Amino acid sequence: MGAIVLGNGSNDVLELVRARLPRARAICGVRAALLSRSIRWRRRRARARGIAVPAKNYGHDLERCSPAIDDETYVVWVANPNNPTGTMLRPAELEAFLKRVPERVIVVVDEAYNEYLSPELKGER
Repeated sequence: MGAIVLGNGSNDVLELVRARLPRARAICGVRAALLSRSIRWRRRRARARGIAVPAKNYGHDLERCSPAIDDETYVVWVANPNNPTGTMLRPAELEAFLKRVPERVIVVVDEAYNEYLSPELKGER
């Protein structure tokens, strides 16, 4: 069964996850620029290995992300909407991905910029 943890911005959640990262793998999309910089810094401090999944149309490619998850993967980072590209995953895409992720893997979904979405896109969330 999954759990939800809320933070006052992504830094709170990043620090909670970093505490559990030593020598594990962390997966992130290559186009999540600001998020991936924070992740890289914390990952290096924890001596975790980072896996960058190539982007699809400047956004997260969850189809490529799934096979990148292995027994050493601890966390997958997803910015939605993505910064700086502005791409967004539809709820069905994210839900299908979450069903494929093993329960022991944490999926961090950063929705920091959803207030900039158009009303039409907000209705799809």
